[in-house]
Amino acid sequence: MKQKNLFLIWNHLIKKLRSLNRVQRIAVILAAVVVIAGIGAGGYAVFRYDHEQNKVLAVTLSDNGNLKLPDEKDTCDQIIKKIAETEQEEEPEVEAKELTIVGTSMEKDLKIKIQDQDEKLVSGETFSVEVTAEQNSAWLKDYSDEDQDGIIYINNIDAGTYKVVLKPLEGYTIKTGEITVAVKDKLEYKKVDVKAEIKEEKEVNAAVEDTAVNNVPVESAPKNTVPLLESKVTTTKVSKEQVDTSNFTKAYASQQRTEKTFTMQAENPVEATVALPAEVVLYTHSDASFYTITPEWSGDTSMIQEMEWSCTNPDFMITPSENKSSITVTVSDLQKAGVEGSVAALVTYQQDEAGNTAQEEISFTVKVSNMTDSETPLMDQSGNVLYLDEQAAHPAKLKDYAEASVFYADPQYTGWQTRDGKVYYYDANHKAVTGKQFIGDAEYIFNSDGSLSQSSGSRGIDVSKWQGSIDWAAVAASGIDFAIIRVGYRGAATGALVEDPYFKQNIAGARKAGIKVGVYFFTQAISEAEAVEEASMVLTLIAGYQVSYPVFIDTESASDGRANGLSRNTRTAVVQAFCRTIANGGYRPGVYASKSWFENQLNASALGNCSIWVAQYNTTCTYGGRYDMWQYSSKGTVPGIKGNVDLDIGYTPY
Repeated sequence: MKQKNLFLIWNHLIKKLRSLNRVQRIAVILAAVVVIAGIGAGGYAVFRYDHEQNKVLAVTLSDNGNLKLPDEKDTCDQIIKKIAETEQEEEPEVEAKELTIVGTSMEKDLKIKIQDQDEKLVSGETFSVEVTAEQNSAWLKDYSDEDQDGIIYINNIDAGTYKVVLKPLEGYTIKTGEITVAVKDKLEYKKVDVKAEIKEEKEVNAAVEDTAVNNVPVESAPKNTVPLLESKVTTTKVSKEQVDTSNFTKAYASQQRTEKTFTMQAENPVEATVALPAEVVLYTHSDASFYTITPEWSGDTSMIQEMEWSCTNPDFMITPSENKSSITVTVSDLQKAGVEGSVAALVTYQQDEAGNTAQEEISFTVKVSNMTDSETPLMDQSGNVLYLDEQAAHPAKLKDYAEASVFYADPQYTGWQTRDGKVYYYDANHKAVTGKQFIGDAEYIFNSDGSLSQSSGSRGIDVSKWQGSIDWAAVAASGIDFAIIRVGYRGAATGALVEDPYFKQNIAGARKAGIKVGVYFFTQAISEAEAVEEASMVLTLIAGYQVSYPVFIDTESASDGRANGLSRNTRTAVVQAFCRTIANGGYRPGVYASKSWFENQLNASALGNCSIWVAQYNTTCTYGGRYDMWQYSSKGTVPGIKGNVDLDIGYTPY
């Protein structure tokens, strides 16, 4: 029961007892004893004495500590009974954990893991097992999980086959309580099952476990030649009235002709022929919305007396010339693509020598169309190329004039930009920089056209939880080619295997943005067997992801680190064990360390099967040994990442 509730009960009783006579006090105390006994079992009630009714009344106490009067008909015993029934109804049923034991061996040792139905280690209990050597029936020993971490570890045990039996423990059911395990004589550099041992960071004290010390001195830092600017595109809206239509396709008449011959009957008949275009095409913009048609006459045109023009569609306006010898056809609604009409000329001519006249009609078709020119760029009246979107990713063509209501002028770029598959950096004057530049403490080389050159190595970063949430699209847009992502670490204090809380988020985000990835693990292994476990954890967590760069073991000192005191030979053996296990798992292994660490804490010549990633914070790398990657700064600034980030150059394509 909550302390707050007990205090309320006690305080209430004391106040009431002071106002009662001796007999009344005894009655209240007896009732309180009964109630407190019920409360101790989970009840929530207090009592008060009613002077008018001369009896003790119950008062229920809600979960938030507020007093509530009961139903007047309820006696104290009835209220206590109701409270007890409520508590029994609300008490959840606890499902018994179903236990399974799993055994593994690295080298003359035996690790027995007690797991539940979710394959999680069961901690907080002192489980016991009976271990029998099948090769020696007299060898039988009992072992217990004294530290209650769900693991019973037996060291210095002879190679052979052992039967392990889990002893029953109250509150648990056993699914698999008997197993046979082969204890290995030699360490095998192959993945072992450590899935149940991988912890989330919330399960450990990260302040004492994740304590890598960056002991890489800053020898010299580059001076930025160009300030790091926000990457943005600035565009200006352009209305249709501001579009240059001078190069638009004009209205036209087809080459095909419609002809009509008029005949004047006489001793020697006379003929006149008129030809009109079979079709006239107008367009949905003002400069191409009209066309003037002049009939082509041949023969004796003196017999032609008059022409009257008409149109079958009111969407077209016809304007004859002064003598009606020609006509201009105009579309009245520029938005009506697909409109069609027929324009006719009614010709009055002399039919015979007596001067009688006749009339005949000749017509042609008029159509309105959108432009179909998908090659010629659309420009404003100042000659700037126009775009359909603010990001200037889609250039506008003549065909887009009819469909779009607004366009965007050629943009001004600032900062990092990716255009047509190439990466550029634009200064404050919106000019693409060229040559060797330092931007955000990172060195870049740009070609003469401003595009980023890859001739001096690939650009990379390495990240962990310390960078928080990352905008990987922005990182990719800044010219970063690869990222080495921390999978996790072994605790510097307890040696626990801990997954980096941002690992899955980072590797998924980087891959989605098109960035190549590798991974690294911060080691605190003190033996080859522990290094194999670390590599096994990495192989477990990266399964299913496309990892094209190496899998690195990060070996450096930690604050109060359990591996700080390793000898040079032991540390090299640990690194080799990790790399061999990674290689046997199908990945390219690698080693990360500072220049000083490679020179003084490792036998670098023994790492020939590993990619080498050296950290030296200098304008040039002066490490004399072989290396594939160079971490040259821990103070880099990259779009999409808040705060500093490590910067790397890769010299080996992966």
